[in-house]
Amino acid sequence: MMRKRSALSVLVAHHDPAILRLITITLQASGFPVVICSDGQTALQKFSDDLPRLVMLDTHLPIIDGITACRRIRAASTTPIVMLASLDNQRDAALALEAGADDYIRMPFGTEELVARVRAVFRRAYAGLGASDTIVIGPLEIDTARLSARIAGDDP
Repeated sequence: MMRKRSALSVLVAHHDPAILRLITITLQASGFPVVICSDGQTALQKFSDDLPRLVMLDTHLPIIDGITACRRIRAASTTPIVMLASLDNQRDAALALEAGADDYIRMPFGTEELVARVRAVFRRAYAGLGASDTIVIGPLEIDTARLSARIAGDDP
């Protein structure tokens, strides 16, 4: 079965239900489809199942912490990761970036900043995928404009 990524979907994992709800409402109001969870283990499973275009992780997730989840996602994927770190914890922000995060947002945050940072990460991460790009992975060629794939050497 072939899974298809949503254009700008965001996986959000946060331990606090109120913050999770605020982030969800904010991103959805800005046009981003959102998948949510409240622990690192579920975040890794949803990442694998839902193929989001961006992952947002709280550094202090239960079961598997956000830094560890970030490392595991980064080991398997180049999907952009934004970490959420408390304002007074510079160490968590530094660890998140060292673990492979593309950006971090200090909490508390403003909703306008949240959306602006998500858009900026999307721009940086996907700027190179223009309408006429072909991605080549070994013998596999993926035409992003036509949404098609073929094995090199085979006629289309």
